[in-house]
Amino acid sequence: MEEAGARGSPGMAGLFATQGTGGYMSKSHFFWGAVLGTAVGLAVSYLFGPAHDTAFDTRYRSRLDRALEEARRAEQETAEALRRRFEEARGKGPGR
Repeated sequence: MEEAGARGSPGMAGLFATQGTGGYMSKSHFFWGAVLGTAVGLAVSYLFGPAHDTAFDTRYRSRLDRALEEARRAEQETAEALRRRFEEARGKGPGR
């Protein structure tokens, strides 16, 4: 029976190898992981964090809360406009 990591998969010892430029934990992988983590953190804090000049009281709303409210309002307006158009088209159908 062959020892794990002798052929094919690197085994547990090779999983965390730091030797050479092709290792799993190379410096470039660490750097890009840090950059990606920073970008994700900034995006989350932008979406869920306070808006500019926000007072932290019972009326506090994040940018996401405002965007969701605007989306709901736009959906209601669009639905109402489509209902009106449908009723107008239904009333002007053939034979009426």
